[in-house]
Amino acid sequence: MNVQWSMPGEPWRQPKPLFSRMVSALSWVVCGLAALAVYTNVMADDSALQERTNALARRHAGCDDRCRVTRVTGQRTVLEYRTDLEIDGVGTVQIVCRRRAIIAGEHDCSVR
Repeated sequence: MNVQWSMPGEPWRQPKPLFSRMVSALSWVVCGLAALAVYTNVMADDSALQERTNALARRHAGCDDRCRVTRVTGQRTVLEYRTDLEIDGVGTVQIVCRRRAIIAGEHDCSVR
């Protein structure tokens, strides 16, 4: 019994042109970089950055270790790390940290 699975000359059997392969490879690279950016900025452990933002908020409030933080809220995105700390007697201090490059580098933090 002779079974023919495909017809000769079908377009899906022909190799892709070079341009199409390059676009496909570039798309995979962009998707990989986006996944790496999400992991490093949103999913990875941020305990060191939390300590740094807490110290910066206390220093900005002028009470260092004597401050009592009553509430902490945070938001992590691919582009920034934002923390609001409510300190007794001072009010709310907002810290915003951003990387110079989206994937790599240290966070530059500022008080708003």
